Amino acid sequence: MIEEIKGDVFQAREKVLIHGCNCHNAMGSGVAKTIREIYPGAWLEDQKTTWGDKNKLGTFTSWSGKHAFYNQDITVINLYSQYKYGHTEVYADYNAIHDGLKQVEFVYRGASFSMPRIGAGLARGDWATIKDIIKVVFTGYKANEVVRVYYL
Repeated sequence: MIEEIKGDVFQAREKVLIHGCNCHNAMGSGVAKTIREIYPGAWLEDQKTTWGDKNKLGTFTSWSGKHAFYNQDITVINLYSQYKYGHTEVYADYNAIHDGLKQVEFVYRGASFSMPRIGAGLARGDWATIKDIIKVVFTGYKANEVVRVYYL
């Protein structure tokens, strides 16, 4: 089941948080910047990858630890959903979003996920297109297997 919720993704209680990253190990703005600040281990996992490697597109790294706001475990997924970053064009790579989410779904099958409107913020992707990708990837999820997309 997929739900869109107006609220702060960092206040979500799902055990797996997915966010989009570029391939240049920056995590310097948007949701990624906040991830870097409150979950530095996720940023360190990103730093272990090769800077500027296009082969990261459609893959992910992960870090597991304690939730920043609740007494529970959390896994943060750095989904490589765009190659570069900036402010002038669409940076979201729809194929990378699809392929990366497929990998995450396979590895964490049955988990409940939270994510921002991945690829539709600073990456300037079309939310309707990305939402359709999410629906395709998570088709068949039951009521207890939830994908919650948070937006402000």
